[in-house]
Parts: sequence; structure tokens; C-alpha cells
Amino acid sequence: MRTERKVRKLGAMLIFVLFASRCSGGDDDISYECVGNPTECLNELAGLYQGTYLGATEGTWQVTIDANGELSGTAHNTIVNNDYGLTGHCDEKGRMVFGTSSDGTAFQGKVLSDFRVSGKWSLSGHSGTFEGRRVGRPEGGSAGTGGSSATGGSVGTGGVAGTGGSAGTGGSAGTGGSAGTGGSNVVLGGFTITLVAEVPESETMPATAAHTTFLGKVYDGAFPANTEWTLVESSGGCELSTPKVPYCNPSCASGQACVGAGTCVVYPTAQNIGGVRVKGLGPDFGLEAGPGNTYQPDASVELAYPPFSEGAAVEIDAEGGALAPFVLHGMGIAPLDLAGSAYNLAAGAPLTLTWTAGSVSAARIKVHLDISHHGGTKGKIECNTADTGSLSIPASLISRLVALGVAGYPTVTVARVFTGEATIAAGRVVLTIASPVERAVTVPGVQSCTDDSECTSPQTCRADLTCG
Repeated sequence: MRTERKVRKLGAMLIFVLFASRCSGGDDDISYECVGNPTECLNELAGLYQGTYLGATEGTWQVTIDANGELSGTAHNTIVNNDYGLTGHCDEKGRMVFGTSSDGTAFQGKVLSDFRVSGKWSLSGHSGTFEGRRVGRPEGGSAGTGGSSATGGSVGTGGVAGTGGSAGTGGSAGTGGSAGTGGSNVVLGGFTITLVAEVPESETMPATAAHTTFLGKVYDGAFPANTEWTLVESSGGCELSTPKVPYCNPSCASGQACVGAGTCVVYPTAQNIGGVRVKGLGPDFGLEAGPGNTYQPDASVELAYPPFSEGAAVEIDAEGGALAPFVLHGMGIAPLDLAGSAYNLAAGAPLTLTWTAGSVSAARIKVHLDISHHGGTKGKIECNTADTGSLSIPASLISRLVALGVAGYPTVTVARVFTGEATIAAGRVVLTIASPVERAVTVPGVQSCTDDSECTSPQTCRADLTCG
């Protein structure tokens, strides 16, 4: 059964599924083995784990496992600048089960023998890879095996490296820099309104009605980028880039991220921005900061799908609270009507996408094509184009992306997006109104699979979910 048929969208939140049976990615990835009693093993597993996820969307994650196996943390989507709280449990064998109570987000995974974690994530057919490692231990414990992560002190001394949006420039690994403090180039987060398309009934899941989600979160600085992307080629409004994950030695302390040049920077803190008034999504409604200073409508607010007519005004007025007051202005968009149920991708040929053009000239069409995320993302094509009704991704970009490598169940995500912003002294607050649609992609010669029964003998289903 295809992976995308097994997991359906639950709101617009990230749904991760780390498959322990296929999260290894190599013969050297050995699962953690408990040697001793369960209490001793849980003590050994305890610590802070951090990493990144890539694929149809991307971001960062961090969780803390305590000596009882209780797990808590957050995932941050760097595309929409949203956070998701995580809670769960890890057993003495390193098997982790956790997620969010608000939307049903689910994680399943396993710690490896060297205290790395790797696997896959999925969101209603959206999918990608997930990886990370333990970066810190509870006070008095060792970071990993064989010693502590820092000698003579903690990793991170509380300095500020980089202001005005610089991701900790001028610091070294473990200096505890700030990921940008102040300045008009710093994106502080914002509010996202997502038009979630209907999901038809499948063999394993009931249908999900189309609905609208609303989420807001504003920080005191920019969120650090845990993955560096290098531009390889640009053509026709599209860009091909390849990833590099920064490495810091010694590892960054709890609450810090490793960014370029081996620098540790402090994650920003979500701010209480006071009362928020929302207009243009039906009847006006007010919001106050919730847990983690997240802004979401309560059960008394019912948002229609879509909650506005195309071109209608949308306004979000914030008192400011810990920051300065601001007002965000947006425009309603039509749900994206993308032609075709799947696309064939072949080296030497362009990929043509067509859709019903919208009437809001300020809206853009954004495309994210990643065909290797189940095997460890090797590259991506992203496009940002006018909402004209068609786009042809040049053959040269397609050929180079295919040459980088193909994994199972490749996908392309196309979204109609309106973006507005307000600038305050601390930086920019962004309003994103989006209607995303994902389609499956087929590549000649590549057979996707989830188990050996879907492959022609003597082929087997490999770790990247392809037959070979």
C-alpha cells in the first residue's frame, strides 16, 4: 500500500511518520540496544535531540527525553514560520512515539546506536526525510558515549553573535549567538491562513472535508536555517538547489541551532503580542495568546472554506504586547484548481503545470519539486511565478534534478500564495494566505514501494522506497 494512502491531512499541521523499519539509510546505522535494566537505558537515552526535515516542506525540530522516557519539544516549519508542540514517550529500546494533542500529528521512530535519529515524514501524501542527533545531556550526564560534549563548561556562553538578521556571524561553534536581533530584514514569523483541499476517501482512511486553518506566531528574532541551500541553476523563474547541513563541533547547547560556518545560534522566543483582531474571514473575531504564545481561533470560531471571496480584504490587527503594534493586510484568493492527478518526469523534457488562473494579481504560484526526499534530499526545484494558469519547468533543470537521484514516491507541490507584511522596529511580520495542492510524480525506470511484495522478484524494496 502506498505511503500517501496511509496518512491523511489532519488540519494544516505537520504530520510526521518516522518508519523505524526503513529509517536507517545505510548498513552502518545500527539501532540502539539496551544493555542493562530499563531504568539505566532510559538514563542513557535522555537528552536533547535536534535536527531538520526536508521534502515537500522543510523545517527544524527538537525534543527532550527525560530520565523517565517522557518526551516534549517542538517542530518549526520554516516555510510558513509556524511551531507545533510535541509530547510523547521513548521506551528503553529507543523507540519513540509522540505527537500533538491538538491535531493528531504522530511521530514514530527509533534512536540509533550513535544517538542519531533518521527516518521519513508524511503529511497527507506530502513526505520527506527526517534526521537529527542528540546534542545535549541532562546536567551531570554525558553527551553520547565516551565523554561530555564540552570540557570545563556548558556549550554556549550566552553571547550575541550577529545582529540585524545575521545568523550568528563572527562566532564559533558553541558561542551561543543570537539568530538575528532586530532590523527590517529579520522575519519574525507571522500568521498563516491555509485553504486545505478536500481529501477523497481511500481504502484505509475516511474522506476529509475541505477546510480552512489559521495559525499565528511571532518571535523576537529570525529563526535560524539549519540547512544551507546552494543555487546550481536558475531558468524560467525556477531554481535548482542542493542542500548542506552545517556541522558544529562541539555540539550546540540546548536551545541553540547549528548554522553555517560551524556557528551555534540561539533559537528565538515566541512573543505575546497582546490582543489580535481578525477581519475578513467571516464575522470579525478576537484572539489572545495561547500556550507557547500561539494564536489560533477557539472552537467558537467556524471558518468557512474558503472564508472569503477572491480579492476581498483581510486584516489582522495586533496590539503589540512585547513588540510594537502592527497591522497586516491581505487579499482573499481562490482555492487552487490544478490540472492532472499525477505528472511524468523524464530527463531531457520539461514539466508543464496548468491550473485555473486567479484574478488577484498580487498572488503568486509557488512550486516545490523534490524527487529524492525518501532517500535523503539531494536537491530541489523551486519556482515563483505569476498566476497566469501555466508554467513550464525547463528541461535543463529537470535533467539535473533527476541526475542527482530519485527515491520512492516523488511529489510536486503547487500553491497559490498571497503574502503581505508589516515592518516594526524588531523586524518584519508576515501574513501568508495559501492554497497548496500536491500531486504524485512518476519517473521512468523507478518503481516506488513500501514492502517487498510490491517489487518484481528478485528485486526488494530498498530503504529509499524504490525496488532494486
